Amino acid sequence: MTGKEEDKNLNRVKYENSDINDTYSNVSWLMYYVVELDGDGINELMVITSSPEMIEGNTIYFHVIEGVVYAYQSCYRAATSVHLDGSLWGSSGASDGQLYKVKFDKNQMKDKEIIAESRFLITSGDVEYTFKGEIFSEEEFFEFIKEYNKNELQPKLMK
Repeated sequence: MTGKEEDKNLNRVKYENSDINDTYSNVSWLMYYVVELDGDGINELMVITSSPEMIEGNTIYFHVIEGVVYAYQSCYRAATSVHLDGSLWGSSGASDGQLYKVKFDKNQMKDKEIIAESRFLITSGDVEYTFKGEIFSEEEFFEFIKEYNKNELQPKLMK
């Protein structure tokens, strides 16, 4: 299935879980990415959602393990952009922004591999910029991010 047929079928998927229908009864699927995130050679489906009940949307990740589809959820700000290599840019709350990779297990998204991070240091009031664990200047950090963002994917909009 490709193109418009794929889009139509994605719109038919309903968010059905009796335990959480009260909270997420009006979830809308806004856009999606099909991208290989974790290095296993199988593409994942990332769906960005919105709901009147939520201040910001969520991201739902669909991943196949041994023929079974698993779904994982995170807040939208955790993955505000997606890159060709499967890395994600977002905020964890503890950081201003992170460029990272994820791994999946049957019942959870596993620990992140942080590639780059901008983090506010409460004790000093400074911002620390790191790339693969090494500290860089703000200028170096944002020059790296600018170059990296040339590989940013554009989401497909739900119709």
